[in-house]
Amino acid sequence: MRELKMALTAKFLQVVSLVLVWCCPQGLPGAMGHWAEWGATSMCSSSCDMGIQTRIRHWVYDNGTVSDFTNSEHATCFLLPCPKNGSWSDWGMFGECSVACGTGMRVRRRDCNSPPPMDGGLYCKGESEQEEECVQKPCPPQPKDFDMASCPQRNFTCENGLMCVAESERCDGTLHCSDGSDEVRCWRFRGGYRIGHVHYSHSGSSHSVYTVLTVFVAILSHGLLAAPH
Repeated sequence: MRELKMALTAKFLQVVSLVLVWCCPQGLPGAMGHWAEWGATSMCSSSCDMGIQTRIRHWVYDNGTVSDFTNSEHATCFLLPCPKNGSWSDWGMFGECSVACGTGMRVRRRDCNSPPPMDGGLYCKGESEQEEECVQKPCPPQPKDFDMASCPQRNFTCENGLMCVAESERCDGTLHCSDGSDEVRCWRFRGGYRIGHVHYSHSGSSHSVYTVLTVFVAILSHGLLAAPH
């Protein structure tokens, strides 16, 4: 839009100058003389993006006196693009909580791309991330006198280092670790999807029955179990 206005301004000034020359070819009324040679073209009116350049000539009387009556020509000019500073996008949605139980943090982000900085412009000021506290359900209790030495080599060690759980219980939708770390950063889930919601683990045979029922319901809900005809 700025470039269009500058171009229209230059064209308007050029038309005005041509009208003056057409209507007053002899300069001031009653004053005989001629147009002098064009002067040097001025520098561009803007150091970047679109500007205007001008050159001027004066009316010279027959006695050699240079009058103040002038004729000018204007043209648009473009040197270099002006630097354009970046601007932030809107904030995105907050991500998942960093913990499966207890108190954690969640993050939302924004990008300096609306627009991005161009032609040497400045990057957006401020932070690209915001954090806020998130509260999940309480973590399961820590088993009393848990012996870490009894953990098999392939078991999953909880992040607090106080207990371990079977690798098969990692990311199974049930909280086993007392810090909930067995249900965090679960990018791969058994069967390609998460089974149910996060639950507390159960002790004894009731845990096995509960897990089997959870798996059965999850499979049934995904249409993977067809009823016999």
